[in-house]
Amino acid sequence: MKRPARQDEILDTAITLFGKFGYKKTSLADIADAAGLTPAALYRYADGKDELYRAAARRGLLRWQEEAFGAAAGLSDPIEQFIALALTSFQYLARDDDFSAMLRHDPTIFPLFSGDNFETINDASKEMLKSILESGVDLGLFRPVELERATHLFFSIYKMFIVGSYIETDRFTDDELFAESLDILIRGLLTEAGRERYEKRLYTLFNMKEE
Repeated sequence: MKRPARQDEILDTAITLFGKFGYKKTSLADIADAAGLTPAALYRYADGKDELYRAAARRGLLRWQEEAFGAAAGLSDPIEQFIALALTSFQYLARDDDFSAMLRHDPTIFPLFSGDNFETINDASKEMLKSILESGVDLGLFRPVELERATHLFFSIYKMFIVGSYIETDRFTDDELFAESLDILIRGLLTEAGRERYEKRLYTLFNMKEE
């Protein structure tokens, strides 16, 4: 792939078309035309439709991940980071209609179980979650859980919500239901000191989400 700025424009166009029509019904000629290129010119950016499709899916996943990471990175308290990461990650697809549609056409981009074609990206998300859990344990706010298992558990529950809310259906889970579920999960993670801090700031923490 070449020319990063132009490349992003082309990938965004590809995401829109793949989301609207799916992989099989979207041709390189369609993408080239929508991007203001000739089909021959499009080959300067990708060797074929499969490469372009994977690059578009990767861009969508990374854009989603970067927003979630950014929400957590601006905070210092592990409880706040955990909630911000979860809420931002969950709410993102409600705003990115094109990528949500692409995921519904192709659930293998973000599978619930095995066969992860973008494992490196999801591994980075799990590492971010693990680092937040580790920080909370070190500060005495989270119970001393086994980090790998806890990370796997929380990420699996998160994926279940994403798949059930955005990929297998377009009838999104209500934000309030997700927040209630997150509240149940985080209460099981907190120490007494963590619960005291959480209870004092509960309203503020859950209003970090966008109105």
